[in-house]
Amino acid sequence: MAIAHDEGDAGKKKHKECRNATDASAYVPERLELLSLPDSTEPTRAPPETSVPSTHEPQHQRVPGRAKKKRGSKTVQIYKGFRFCKSWESKRNIAYTCSKYKRTGCCAVLKITPLAEWYVQGEHTCRRDVEMNGSLVNETAAMKKMTDRLATENPGMPENDIWEQICTTYYGPNRNDLLDGLTEEQVKSRIRRIRRRYFGGDIHGVVEVPPCSKIKDSNIPFFRFHLVTPNEDPKAPPNRILGWAHPALKELLLYNSMSLFVDGTFRSVPRGFHQCLIVMVDDPARSIFTPVYFVLCTSKTDSMYEDILHLIYRDTNKKLNPAEVVCDFEFSLISSVQRQFPNTDVVGCFFHFKQALRL
Repeated sequence: MAIAHDEGDAGKKKHKECRNATDASAYVPERLELLSLPDSTEPTRAPPETSVPSTHEPQHQRVPGRAKKKRGSKTVQIYKGFRFCKSWESKRNIAYTCSKYKRTGCCAVLKITPLAEWYVQGEHTCRRDVEMNGSLVNETAAMKKMTDRLATENPGMPENDIWEQICTTYYGPNRNDLLDGLTEEQVKSRIRRIRRRYFGGDIHGVVEVPPCSKIKDSNIPFFRFHLVTPNEDPKAPPNRILGWAHPALKELLLYNSMSLFVDGTFRSVPRGFHQCLIVMVDDPARSIFTPVYFVLCTSKTDSMYEDILHLIYRDTNKKLNPAEVVCDFEFSLISSVQRQFPNTDVVGCFFHFKQALRL
């Protein structure tokens, strides 16, 4: 009996240990779930009742890092051959630390005041050996030459784009030399000064000189004439006429008894102009009307049309003698054509006639 009692006590004790182990193993996942906080964007879910305990800790998904923005002219400044990165900004000034501050601990700080005053506090300790040896590379003349070339070859190129090209060429990350060159403000002011001297003070002077006066990638002239006359109102801006034509197409106007078509458009004109007058000629080889002259004008008066027709007549070496001119039913244009070409028949355009009836 004693042996049986010992076996029974041992069995009860073994059953109690198994139950305690089961309770402990069931408690482990719950503790792990409490330790790993759920994401704020995901709803919390209760643990399943019949879950198998896992010996591995829950893995957290790595959040992808934000893409670094490329530093531009607003965060990077070049001053006396050194590159500075923007550090902080206040009402008094904007501070830029040396680009090698994190690597070498350089103490130089560039400060720019609201009045565009630049000054450096502290001394550069990042390239002390270069300063001691005195190997200062002067690139001022080369930068001026590149600035002049880009400003004249590309009249429509923004100043910031020109500065970015110059900065990449001379102040690129691969250049370790200490340079003596131009700053951003010096480059931009030189661009404005060179363009004003090369193209004139008026923006209309841009079309009179290369590259805008020539056909793209060619030396053939495309600009034909530019006429400015005073306005009747002294307070109003002067009257202006700008004309373009391709020399090869201009030869079509030398045929005898050819037909011209003159029409104006008002929508696709730049600011400051009233209409774009297009002169087309009947090409007998292709049996189509080919645009030859494109003329921008600031009004549509009789004197304006007379000046345009006279400039075209003079540009063809006074050989223009059309048999007929097709145009709309604008009285000022019809009278100007009859005065310039008295032996020419003026024909009203049927398309414009239908438009007038529709209105």
